[in-house]
Amino acid sequence: MSTKDTADRFMAASPFAVMTRVLAQTFMGSHLDEIFEEHRGQQYERQVKFSALAIAVADVALQFSDNFNQAYKSHQKDLNVSLQSFYDKINGTDTQLSEAVVARSALPVIALQDQLGFEPWEVIPGYRCFSIDGNVLAKSDKRLGVLRDVKGAPLPGKAVARFDLQRQIFDRVYLLADGHAQESTTCESILEDLLENDVIIADRHYCVLSFFAGIANRKAAFVIRQHGRLKGVLLGKRRCLGRIETGVVYEQALQVSQSPDAMVVASRQPSTAMRATRSNICK
Repeated sequence: MSTKDTADRFMAASPFAVMTRVLAQTFMGSHLDEIFEEHRGQQYERQVKFSALAIAVADVALQFSDNFNQAYKSHQKDLNVSLQSFYDKINGTDTQLSEAVVARSALPVIALQDQLGFEPWEVIPGYRCFSIDGNVLAKSDKRLGVLRDVKGAPLPGKAVARFDLQRQIFDRVYLLADGHAQESTTCESILEDLLENDVIIADRHYCVLSFFAGIANRKAAFVIRQHGRLKGVLLGKRRCLGRIETGVVYEQALQVSQSPDAMVVASRQPSTAMRATRSNICK
């Protein structure tokens, strides 16, 4: 059987797996080394290229290898370093480098979607919608062995991801080395990536007045669950929007603070979701 016939059989049986492998191999070459040079911080290359290291780590992430030790053995010739040096390189990766890898890896996916004629879904017509959420790294996988059964032990880290709801891809990640840090500490970084007419959809962790103001200043919008600490001042009369599974939804203007020039948003009950009013964004 020819190589082409073998490839065709794999494509017919597992097209997604083959496409994933092709995209990963295409991206994990000179592109990764370019990203490393741009965002490496204090890291440096001597015997091993960052791309070679990433390919070995990707084998674990994509479950081609069960663990890093197995991945090291599979790629030992290309890595050309000791096992300890391999682990040191992984543990010493700068957070800004990892963030850049996620951001740049989304670009070829978007390009492929466009070439295939994919039309992004319009969640809200005229807006790009992004969901923001955080997650603590699994303690069983990342904590030191002696601390895995200690409830008060330091958490290993936290990742806040941005998910493009139209294209269904993760295009940004904001990493916190301190697993006990609040997710809201990434708000400034999130704002830097916002464009006009973007919409941020997030939970109450991001119900921060300075974050609201930053979004409005960028002529963007938000749908964020109201935190209990944000009381605000209700304005005017509430109006009925209709019924959902949990009851009737009402909307009422809410001034976020007692200050006369404070932002006014639309507060919805009983879902208590909040969004910046369009008039507020435009001013």
